[in-house]
Amino acid sequence: MSFAQRRMWFINQFDASSGAYNIVAGLRLTGDLDTDALRAAFLDVVARHEILRTVFPSIDGEPVQSIESAELVDYRLDWAESTSSDELVEAAGVGFDVTREWPVRVRLLREAGDRHVLVVVVHHIAGDNESVRPLVRDLVVAYDARRRGETPQLPPLAIQFADFAVWQRDVLGDVDDESSILGRQLGYWLRQLADLPDLLRIPTDHPRPVVASMRGHTIAFEFPAEVVKRVTPLARRAGATPFMVVHAAMSVVLSRLAAVDDIAIATPVAGRGRSEIDETIGMFVNTLVLRTAVDPARSFDDLLADTRGVDLDAYANADVPFEYLVEKLNPARSEAFAPLAQVMLNFVDDTPSTASIPGLSVEPAETGDHPAQLDLALEIRASEQNWAGSITYATDLFEETGIRVFIDRLITVLDTVTADPALPVGDVSVAVPADDDNEITARGDIAEIDTAAMWDRVSELSRLTPTAPAVVLDDRVLDYAEFAARVSILARTLLGHGVGADVAVALCLPRSIEMVIGIHAVNAAAGQYVPVDPAAPSERIEYILSTSGAGLVLTLAGELPAALSALEGITVIEIDAGAEIDSDAPLIASADLPVSSREADRAAYTIFTSGSTGRPKGVTVSHRSLSTHLAYDQWRYGFTADDVVLQVLEYTFDPSVLEFFRPLLAGGTLVVTAPGGHRDPQYLAEVMRARRVTSAILVPSLLSVFLEVVDREQLTQLTRLRLVHTGGEALPEALARRFHEALPGVSLHNQYGPTETTIYSTVDHVERHSHVTIGRPVWNTRAHVRDARLRPVPPGIVGELYLGGAWLPVVMRRVPR
Repeated sequence: MSFAQRRMWFINQFDASSGAYNIVAGLRLTGDLDTDALRAAFLDVVARHEILRTVFPSIDGEPVQSIESAELVDYRLDWAESTSSDELVEAAGVGFDVTREWPVRVRLLREAGDRHVLVVVVHHIAGDNESVRPLVRDLVVAYDARRRGETPQLPPLAIQFADFAVWQRDVLGDVDDESSILGRQLGYWLRQLADLPDLLRIPTDHPRPVVASMRGHTIAFEFPAEVVKRVTPLARRAGATPFMVVHAAMSVVLSRLAAVDDIAIATPVAGRGRSEIDETIGMFVNTLVLRTAVDPARSFDDLLADTRGVDLDAYANADVPFEYLVEKLNPARSEAFAPLAQVMLNFVDDTPSTASIPGLSVEPAETGDHPAQLDLALEIRASEQNWAGSITYATDLFEETGIRVFIDRLITVLDTVTADPALPVGDVSVAVPADDDNEITARGDIAEIDTAAMWDRVSELSRLTPTAPAVVLDDRVLDYAEFAARVSILARTLLGHGVGADVAVALCLPRSIEMVIGIHAVNAAAGQYVPVDPAAPSERIEYILSTSGAGLVLTLAGELPAALSALEGITVIEIDAGAEIDSDAPLIASADLPVSSREADRAAYTIFTSGSTGRPKGVTVSHRSLSTHLAYDQWRYGFTADDVVLQVLEYTFDPSVLEFFRPLLAGGTLVVTAPGGHRDPQYLAEVMRARRVTSAILVPSLLSVFLEVVDREQLTQLTRLRLVHTGGEALPEALARRFHEALPGVSLHNQYGPTETTIYSTVDHVERHSHVTIGRPVWNTRAHVRDARLRPVPPGIVGELYLGGAWLPVVMRRVPR
């Protein structure tokens, strides 16, 4: 077998029923058709070309070509006269078992009167697109002879495909021999394609499935004549070809779509470099991978020069079979996408064929959708007058509307660069009329927020509903009166230690009621709370305290973390929620604080990032930003005294701020999970059932485990749950679907935003059948997407998200150099 045939053979063994590698030629015949002569002509063609009567069995584990006798043609040829167009489509889409079936089938349909449709299907192992020409030429000669009752007089073929396969191995040598032709060419490809990304991630209309169905659809279009006229002169000036101009332009489009500069595009080469094989049917084609670097700062002239060099080098090393490259480069193998390149570009000479059938008019006929072996395959049939384009695309990934926008973008770029090739490619616009706007921008509503102290609201609730439960942990329940009293006592203690506006107070506490008291006491005293994980390494704790300037640390009574005992210059205050208190002591209020401690721009808290990319960075958020955000949160979700909020998150994770304030500003109840319980789905489900929880924040990874571990009967017992918020990680659409199936009456909200933007800056209500997005901006927030040159990008183009709003500026706490 030839090198290329081996790859086809192995693919066929996985799924012989797939028609993804069928080559289909459809002809509409009008006139006086002699069907007997037509069938006889096909017998002549198959007898003439050995490859059409070849099977490909395995002998001792190796695939071989087994050419069957021409005397079997009348018996073995798969010829049938169809009764419906559906039968034609079926014949075109059904695969071949090449180990036992001849790789050709013919169907003829009489539509009406003298109109017929002829469909010829050849498996790729036995032919390529260039094989259609000799097949049709021989068929016309044979049909003309048979209709006159004569035997066709066709000259002997100079070479059969089996001879080519032998020649290929003898002349090109062993690919593993560095001194052979193939060995030298392989060295080029291993260098050229080293570290090539596995997948070009252009935006799609649908998520990529785990296994590609290879279902495709083809749409045709025309390139504007005024654009085509400028391509050839540009190519001549650059010493290039029109193909190279389109290749460079397409690289620009793909680079902008995917926001990457490393672009690989596949292209087929006919492999018919010798005149002896022009009349032979067979799989001579090979696939080249053209890799270009797209630098947005360089001109299109520069990119075209680079592209020319890449293409010429590739053509000079075109003998290495694609399947050997895949084997040697060993990219990620996946049934979801093609290896090395997922986009193809092909230029075809559109010179009209001179073949005609006597007594018949012949036109191309549609044979149904073409299979999609790649994500996108663009073919351009170029003549001097016009360019006819067609794109075959994977329907798993794209809708026709999206592909038509892609076509418009390509034409727009080609129009721009042929008119001004000196333009930097990063400045070439890819915007098209289908874009709703020239940029992706969204603004939240502008809102003026009363920044009155949050603690005053909680204090007021303790007078209005003193016996209502405020904070719960296991069997311990603090009502609003006790909670407000304990917070006030600790807040006055903090004031006595000099706490006030912008004074940092560290909390080094485990999950506990004391943790909640400490946070609200620092807030009531107008300080900024700095949560510290008591289990963190001593170096991290020391770094956070020194960076934030926190000289005061709140801990659990009798449980001083070892890391703190070794530190100097700090004051430790212990909290004991079980200690006796004076319930008649006056509650603290903002009016008791100095004027400076009532300023809206004073710091509310400082959260340190995980430090996964280096040392932790502290982000300080102002009271104004927090008040505004909580007001929006309350406006959107309508928390009331009937709500019970589950406290799940680590208090060093900034969305936990919502848990601590959401319920207590609305007169509801905060249920704190026990240490370790926040990671146990069964525990969480039981607490949610027993405490009649109405709202919880569950990051996607925890939500996924929760839905997997907790059975449906338990989930149906969560009768009061109305809101689940998620964020901090990407929310997969499959997880969102599982959520709605398991908890159909519960509302799911996906929140996004970096710590610097005060908890979350955009939010999406993820409904049952909707796509998951990051949603729209919250109040006083603007979001827009820009490219690498900080220019706005239109919809459908990958860029970076920029956020702005009233929460800026925030303070990044760090140690001075």
